[in-house]
Amino acid sequence: MLERVGVEDLDALFADLPAAYRDPSIDLPAQLTEPELIALLEERAAENADPGRPSFLGAGAYRRSIPSIAAHLTARSEFVTAYTPYQPELSQGT
Repeated sequence: MLERVGVEDLDALFADLPAAYRDPSIDLPAQLTEPELIALLEERAAENADPGRPSFLGAGAYRRSIPSIAAHLTARSEFVTAYTPYQPELSQGT
């Protein structure tokens, strides 16, 4: 893809941007729980919000704290289906 746009590497692609914007550091406290980190990043992201513009978050966009592990756990097959693997020794009575 870099060949297609005519640059040799990723640094050359972003060479027009000042270095401070290419690799910004995020000043975060040492230890945060997931909800604390999300709250901190949302607070920082809110600095970019324009309160003069309407929000189109519709009904159903409620504040919830769902840990990121929840998607992994609910995708596991034992929670999705009642199917159990076939065990021939059980059906043969041994």
